[in-house]
Amino acid sequence: MKKFRNVLLGTLLFYHFFSAYITIYIDQHFDKLLRYMDYLPIGAIIGLVLFLTYFTINYLDVAKLKKSISGLESETVNLKAKLYDKKEAEQKETPAPTNESEKE
Repeated sequence: MKKFRNVLLGTLLFYHFFSAYITIYIDQHFDKLLRYMDYLPIGAIIGLVLFLTYFTINYLDVAKLKKSISGLESETVNLKAKLYDKKEAEQKETPAPTNESEKE
C-alpha cells in the first residue's frame, strides 16, 4: 500500500500544480476561461476523488496500525504474566536463605 500511496501523493501534487498553472494562466487570459468553463466541474470532481481516495487509504492504514498495536500490547501483557508466574514458581521452589544470626 505504500507504493500506491506514493503514486497517489504524486498525482495529487501534479493535480495541484496543474490547477495553480491553470489559475494563473486564466487570470491573464480571461477570455479563454469561457471556453474551458465546461471542464471546470470535471476538474473539481477529479480533485475530490483524489482527496477522498487518499483520506480512505490513510484511514485504513491508521486502523491497521491500531490493530497491530493492540495485538502487540496484549502480547506484552501475556509475556509479563508468564514472567511473573515463572518468578513466583522459582521463589516457591527455592527456600529463602536463612541467616544464622536471626535464629539466635
